[in-house]
Amino acid sequence: MLKTWMNVNVNVKVATRLIEDFFRKRNFNVREKCSDHNVVINAFNNMKNISFLIKVHNADNFFEVEFAPKELVSLRYFGNLFSTFGGGPFVLKRLKSEEVAEKIEGEFWTYFFEIIEEIKVASKLK
Repeated sequence: MLKTWMNVNVNVKVATRLIEDFFRKRNFNVREKCSDHNVVINAFNNMKNISFLIKVHNADNFFEVEFAPKELVSLRYFGNLFSTFGGGPFVLKRLKSEEVAEKIEGEFWTYFFEIIEEIKVASKLK
C-alpha cells in the first residue's frame, strides 16, 4: 500500500527512526538503505516467517511511504490441494503468517498516521 502526503515537511531520518522503532518493538530485525531523499527498510521476523519492505520518499512538496509484505505467497486458493497431499500444516502456518502480517500493517498505518498528524500540528504552531 502506498500513501502520499502533500505539503507536509517530514524529515526522512526521523521518519526512518520511528519506522524502525515500530518494528523493533515487535521483535523484528531491521535493515535500511539510504540515499538522498529515499530510504528502503527491510523488516523481518524469522520466527513468525514475516517480512516487510517499506520505502520512504521525500520530495519538495510531498512525502510518501510504501508498505508491502515481502515474499508472502497466498496459499488460500490451493489449501485443499495441499491438504490432500499432506501439506495442511504448512498451509495453516502460512495463513497464520498472513493474518499476522495484515494485523501488523494495520497497526503500522495507525501509528504512522498519528505521527503525520503530530507533524502537521507542530508545523502550524511554528
